Amino acid sequence: MQSSKRSSKKHQSPKQKLVVIIPTIPKYQSHEQHYGAEGDEGKRVMGNMVETDKDVLNHGKNVLKSLLGKKIDKDFDIHRQVVYLGAIGNEEKNHRLQDAIGGNIAGINFIIVAHGNPRHIGTAGFHDEITPELLSELFNAYFEMSSEEINFLQMPLGFEFQTCNSAYFSIKPSHEENMKEALRSRDSASLQDVTKDFKKASYVGRFYDQMKEIGYENIAVVGYRGYVGERSDKKGLSVSPERNNLDKVIGGSAVRYAIDKDGGVTFPAQWHCKVIIEDEKVFYPPNYFGIPSPSPKAIAQEALAGIDLENPPIVR
Repeated sequence: MQSSKRSSKKHQSPKQKLVVIIPTIPKYQSHEQHYGAEGDEGKRVMGNMVETDKDVLNHGKNVLKSLLGKKIDKDFDIHRQVVYLGAIGNEEKNHRLQDAIGGNIAGINFIIVAHGNPRHIGTAGFHDEITPELLSELFNAYFEMSSEEINFLQMPLGFEFQTCNSAYFSIKPSHEENMKEALRSRDSASLQDVTKDFKKASYVGRFYDQMKEIGYENIAVVGYRGYVGERSDKKGLSVSPERNNLDKVIGGSAVRYAIDKDGGVTFPAQWHCKVIIEDEKVFYPPNYFGIPSPSPKAIAQEALAGIDLENPPIVR
């Protein structure tokens, strides 16, 4: 009698998904006098992509290549294409967010690659000024249209903003004193005012608060203070002395702020890095200075109304 063989393959638990994402819809050069897909699909190739978009995409590809080289497949399911937030066209069919976040997954970690300042992220053009309030509504819209089986509101979600000054906020003398007291007493209660101001003013803090307001219960957000860029070996982030008032190049981890799912903030070694910002008021939301402004949801809805989620725009 022949004995049956049991499979030696162990049941694999769901993994955390790791996705490199560009938070804009790609744009392409065209001589056509109208928007739309008719007659233009063939022009949606990287060689015809607008230079600022191409620059960000190349950065995203380097981030993805670095992740794949770290051999972390045991812990993460790495999506092997850079994703565009909104790409649905034929050329971008492998770059859609909807295709990256389905299946049996334990959570999603997004690495967001873009140019940025304390108020906006994008590809360096005014047409791509994405506020944290708008970005949260865009993610929410895509989560809702991506999968009916996944409860994204409760799923662990991580967002790392590899953008310049995503964790920037204006540091007051009182913040310096609070930090000194916290280091002296080992009591984080001294940092309550610093934490409050950081979350109120920084891009990542405002994004975190808006996602919480929408109803996402289990999110963590990471951002960087200062002007960050790729390391020379393309395997991480660095902070150059220019515009950061530093004596030498330092690693990105030295200016890395992290907000956990309970709202706690981990401050980096160079938390008070003296960043050169020409005019802080340009970058902060109007209501930060007590100036009335539309609600974040209203701002986001107005912006979303002008975006065709089915057809990425082509620029002339």
